[in-house]
Parts: sequence; structure tokens; C-alpha cells
Amino acid sequence: MNIYVQVNLAYIRFSLFLLLVDPLYLCGNKCCYSKYVFTKRGMWMNPKFLLRPYSNFFLKRTLTICLSALLALLLLYQFNQETVITNPSVWVPQKDELQRPLESRTATPNERRVFFRNIFTTLKNAKPRDPPEDFTAFKDEARCKLRDPMFASDGEREKLEAVSYDSLDGCMHVPDQYLESLTKMHTKFVGTIKSISSSTVRQLYPEDSGIVAVGGGRYSVLLATMLPKLRKNCTSLPVEIFIPDEDAAGDASFCQVFAPRYNAKCIYAKAIVGKIDIKLERFQYKPVAILLSSFKNVLFLDADNYVMKNIDKIFSAESYHDTGLIIWPDIWKRCTSPSFYKIAGINFDLTKRVRWGGDEISPVSRYTSAEQNSPEYLKTKVPFHDLDGPMPDSSSESGQLLINKVKHMDTLLLALYYNVYGKQWYFPLASQRGPGEGDKESYISAAYALKKPVYQVKTPLEFSGYFTDEFNGVGLLQHDFEQDYQLYKKAEELVAANQIRYGFYDPEYTYSSSFLKEFFHVGESAHSDVMFIHASFFKFDPWELSQNERFTYRGKQVRGFSLRDRINGEDFELEVFELMKEAFCIDKTVKYGYLEKKFKSKEDWEKACSYIDKHIVFLKRNP
Repeated sequence: MNIYVQVNLAYIRFSLFLLLVDPLYLCGNKCCYSKYVFTKRGMWMNPKFLLRPYSNFFLKRTLTICLSALLALLLLYQFNQETVITNPSVWVPQKDELQRPLESRTATPNERRVFFRNIFTTLKNAKPRDPPEDFTAFKDEARCKLRDPMFASDGEREKLEAVSYDSLDGCMHVPDQYLESLTKMHTKFVGTIKSISSSTVRQLYPEDSGIVAVGGGRYSVLLATMLPKLRKNCTSLPVEIFIPDEDAAGDASFCQVFAPRYNAKCIYAKAIVGKIDIKLERFQYKPVAILLSSFKNVLFLDADNYVMKNIDKIFSAESYHDTGLIIWPDIWKRCTSPSFYKIAGINFDLTKRVRWGGDEISPVSRYTSAEQNSPEYLKTKVPFHDLDGPMPDSSSESGQLLINKVKHMDTLLLALYYNVYGKQWYFPLASQRGPGEGDKESYISAAYALKKPVYQVKTPLEFSGYFTDEFNGVGLLQHDFEQDYQLYKKAEELVAANQIRYGFYDPEYTYSSSFLKEFFHVGESAHSDVMFIHASFFKFDPWELSQNERFTYRGKQVRGFSLRDRINGEDFELEVFELMKEAFCIDKTVKYGYLEKKFKSKEDWEKACSYIDKHIVFLKRNP
């Protein structure tokens, strides 16, 4: 209950007390009364205890009682109205309440609570029917040619039929009885969220821009190196860390002692929303964290994603201004089922090719001969996502995400919807049980469903790792989105000015050389800067690293992170190991609930710190 309501209640009780007590005094010879004094600032109550004969002020006392009664009734009515708005137990959410106009100010905590609770109620009410126990009945083995994941760079035409419309539809074709329910609930939810006004969103979020991450348990341990690395690059943007309720107690020291050192604070769903009716799992926390954060403009980072340059000006970038949503690529070809597009109301044209992978600049004639442009060929041999309507290749990677919530509140909420019902429906629809299936396709899918602008970085990610008998990847390098966008715009201008040159059919066209290398200088010195290293394979968790003796091969230590030339020679691995030593072996003021459970004894801690020390020595001796 906010302070305004508490004051109103106190005044109501006092006024009612006057109504009950004053008549008793009026019956006596003398009385105590409250005299109203009118000043230039308005009316205020000034209790004065005066002993006067009853006959001298009967009219004054009557006026006082009536006025008190009137004010009490008015305030009681106002309180009842406030109760209807802020108490979810008595408020039945309606579609029009979701966009209830706020006053021209920042929303109060109660108003935010009501809004968010209504969102979760709307999510719950838009639940599609349950899926079958498995999706094998949705698969046509004869048509489905997708056996193994395909790299986005794969350009061998004979392989591309595996991701054609005919193949992807055969891999997962949702029958009409399920399709109808999914479409109905999707349409219902979209209709509700599209009614939210941008002015309402502005008032919901008091802060302008910042970084959001999900902590809790092991992820708070990862943030113990990610946050210092962020500040070492001189990035000053504030950080909000979403802590799941079940991790709040174990992370109390991290939130109260460690996070504030780096201009970061922890936020909790229970404090902002209260009880959420929908059961959330960890993979669903990302959109919830973005939604509940106080920022209008958000850079979301996974806890194991390290910023490699100053990013203070990312929200003023042209690409962000133009779209309000920036997404980074994964390494795989997109294999979203055509059934998803039907559910989401996204039209597609099986007779019209518009791109090759991410190349939406070159004329189609550059890579398509006359015989390759027939309806049957386009349906069975050309990647479905190269046709008009679907999302382009490659698939998306959500370890980092830039979003303007004022422009894309509906996108964020629809992405949340895809996550809430992801395991049942939307994850297999998006990825067909492919690598990394999860929330990663939710954001671009939502933007396309709502016809909202989005820019996905064209420069492919790079792998950092080391060789043993085979290559062992330890990190994903993602690139500067604004540099990438400017290269894309230059490529557009170049192709537009040379339509004849780029319009001729080139049987040797490949996506890697004819698009990425020519226009984005992939593999050359003009390549876009590395902006993030997503250390998603060997996470910098001291317990896991030491227990499994990571960064060793046949008993000998090895360097894990390569491509130092791509990060200006910086020794990223050494830097993070030194940050681990500082956080977990030197600084004894912060307790981590996750590590307290893992390390059963002092010897366990000493083993982990010894492992860290030895690897630091090795890295310094082997630069």
C-alpha cells in the first residue's frame, strides 16, 4: 500500500472518530472541538482545545461535523477506486485496462505492479491447447530431408533442398486441429498487446538506458568476472541484474556488497510484481528480466558474455535509431517450420525468391538461373527462408540483444509468449529440435509477426578455441553492430549504382565470397570489430573449471582462447582468470550461495584457487 493511500486511510479514521465523538460533547455543557483555519495556502486542520459554553458555537460544531463527514466520504470513495486498480484480487483484467492511461508522470510501483500482473494474466489466458506427447506424428519422413544441422555458410546447392519449404514442412507440419487453437490464441494475445500505447510504456520505465542480465546461483558467479570486465572497458551504463526468487537468499551478499561496486543492482520479480501465476523456468527469465527492468533502452547480456569495447554510445547508433531492435547471428541455417508462419499470420510467397541467405542486396538474377526460378524448383530446392515472407538466414543467437521497449514493447511481450509456451510449441516450431533450441529465435520471430523493424548483424560470428585431435571451441565472437550496419548501407549503395554488373547470373556465386567477403570484408583487416566474447562453452565458474581441469590436454595446460589479433592483442583469458582470482580467492567479503554449496571444505576452495594460480602462471609464461 503506497503512502498516499495510508494518509487517506488515517484521515478517514480521524474524520469518522469526529463523527462518533462530537455528538457526545454536544450534549454536554462544554466541549472540545477542532477549529478549521483558512489560510492563503488552503484549508488545514488545527486542533485547538477550548472550553466554551455549548450555546456559543452550536452552528460552528454542526458545520464542522458535516464538513468532516463529506471529506471522509469523498476520501473513502477515492480509496475504494484505488483498491479496485491496485488490488489484483478484486480486479478482473480487461483488454482495455492494459492500456489504462496514466497521468503524465512516471508510473507508481502500484501501477507498474498492476500492468505487469495483467500481462501475466493475459499470457495465462492465451494458453494454446496442449501438444501431443511427441511430434513424430507431425513428421513426413519421405518429405523431411533435414538430417543434420546446416551451417549458415553452406552454399552447396545440392544440400539446400534440406531446408526448402517442402522439406521443412515435412519435418514438422502442424495438423489443422492444433493449428486452429494455436492461431486463435496467438491472435488473441497479439490483439491485446498491440493496444498498449507508447506513452504508457514511457511512463512504466523511469530510467533511460542500461544493461540487463540474469543472475542467480551459478550465473551470479559468472557475473563476478563479467561486471569488472565491463568496467575495465570504461563502459559506464548502469546494470540491473534479475535474481530469481529461489536464489535471492543465497545471492544476498553478491547483491548487497559486490554488485554496487560496479554500478549494478539486483531486481526481483516478487518485489516488482508479487506472485506470478505462471511458473517460470530459467530459459524464460531473459524476456522477464528485460520487461521488469527500469530501462526504456536495454542491452541484454548473458552472464557469460564479455564486452570487449566501450559501449556507452550504442543507444545513439543509427542502426538502433532506425529499428529499435538489434539481433546477432548464430552459425546455423534457419529451419523454422512453415506452420509457425501460418500461426503468426505471416504471409509467404512460394513462387518468389528475394535473397540468398543474408544477401538481400544483390539482384536475384545474380544467383538464380531461369530454370532455378520455376515454382517447383523454388518449393523443393531453394531454402524456404530465401523466399518472400519468412525471416532471413542465419538463425539468431540471443547471448546479446538490443531493444527499445517504447518501440518494441509488443515485440518483447510476444517473445515472452513464445518463451512461456516454448517447450510445448514454439521452440520446436522455430528450430525443429536443432542445436541451441530455446529462446534464441523468439525476438526476431516476434518482430516479423508484428511487422516491426529489426536488424540482424550480417557479419558471421567467429569461434575462439584450441586444437587437440580436433578443434575445441570455447567462445563466440560477435561483432560491432553499427560498423556492420554501415557496411551494409555502403553495399546497398554500391549494388544500386551497378545494377548491370551485379544483375548478371553468376554460376560461381557463393554467399561467403560473393557477399560476406566482398561487402563485409570477412577475413580481412577491414572486418568489423569484435564487440562481445560469449564464453558459453567453458564458463568461468571456478568450481566447474577446477573439478574438470578445463584448459588442459593430456595432462598439460593449453591456451583456450585464440584470435587475439581480432581483439587488438588483448589477453582475454589471462584477464578473466585474474578477475576470478580477485573475486573468489582474494576477496573474502562476498559470499556466493552456489559456491558455498559446491565447496564442501576449505581444501576444495584451496584446490580451485591453486588451479587458477597455476593457469595464470602458465598464461604469463606463454603469451
